[in-house]
Amino acid sequence: MIKSLFAVLCLLFSFIAGAQVVKVDLQASGLTCSMCSNAINKALLKLDFVDKVEPNIKNSSFDIRFKADAEVDFDKIRQKVEGAGFSVARFLVTMKFNGTRMLDDRCIFIGSTGLRFTNTREEMLLGERTFRVMDKGYVLPREWKKNPAASAGDCYQRIEQKETRVYHVPFLANGGSLYLKYRFLSHDQVHSHFRMAAFGQFSLFNSYIHEYSINLDGHNSGYEGGLIATQLLHKLAISASASYLHATDNGKEKFLYGDKLRNAVAYSLSAGRLMLPKEYTSYRQTNLNLMVEFLGQCNTHNGFAWLDIAPAVQFIFNSRARLDIGYRYPLVKKLQRYSSEGALLRLEYNFYNLY
Repeated sequence: MIKSLFAVLCLLFSFIAGAQVVKVDLQASGLTCSMCSNAINKALLKLDFVDKVEPNIKNSSFDIRFKADAEVDFDKIRQKVEGAGFSVARFLVTMKFNGTRMLDDRCIFIGSTGLRFTNTREEMLLGERTFRVMDKGYVLPREWKKNPAASAGDCYQRIEQKETRVYHVPFLANGGSLYLKYRFLSHDQVHSHFRMAAFGQFSLFNSYIHEYSINLDGHNSGYEGGLIATQLLHKLAISASASYLHATDNGKEKFLYGDKLRNAVAYSLSAGRLMLPKEYTSYRQTNLNLMVEFLGQCNTHNGFAWLDIAPAVQFIFNSRARLDIGYRYPLVKKLQRYSSEGALLRLEYNFYNLY
């Protein structure tokens, strides 16, 4: 099931985490002109832990970056916005984790910031993850009233003789997607083959939209259609794909970046080599492949793009199921994303003769 992240304030059990705050994306309400945006911008820059602020006047949002090794205080950020005469409508926090174990109803602490996870299963957090703070003062009043977990008020926990603010982070299901693929061309020989397939994906989500990049696997509602081609030469397989994506509104959550930015093209190129088995005796044998994949996306309106490299270990079970385990590193980061680096886990199962 696809998951998304939200956050509200409170406390409970604790342990120390290997993580750091990367950025905050804040959307303010009550702005009417560029002078309003400038007032918030100047107020935020007065905070000693803030390195730079990139305002977006059209969306009333502020991309806030922090000084190295600085202790970030979310309440002080909120207070600066309120002190300028405005309020926070949305507060997104991006953190980079380095193998932090997440358990249900447990807290982790990053400096003076605490996160309490609820309604979730055990998970190891790797790379960047984005959370939404849902406490009073961090969302619009109507959203706060709909979230009963946020009604407890400001919560703290004493850690090493210091009062530490704690944020609840429940994991909530917010939609799903359907992916279909149809092979229409196949030239198979003894030690090689060439195949082509058409694929499509339809997604429906109701989560908040907080990045320009279109992601139909847990973020955007919309659709995608494309082609994929694979060439096998003995133990080396090369695959390439290209597709077109269109993002729609996520229910009541509108696509904030304008109709011209709703469309993108995605592309990939991968190469994998069979390591095991050394000799085939049956199609039911488990295959072990080492592979590297390049994945990218480009917005069709402004040309902004991202490109990742993803080395991985791949398992093929019974010639039908595929499991990839790897890590994605960004090479090009022109198109905004909040999770540009992280672990890669992909599972596919092919249904044959399904009409």
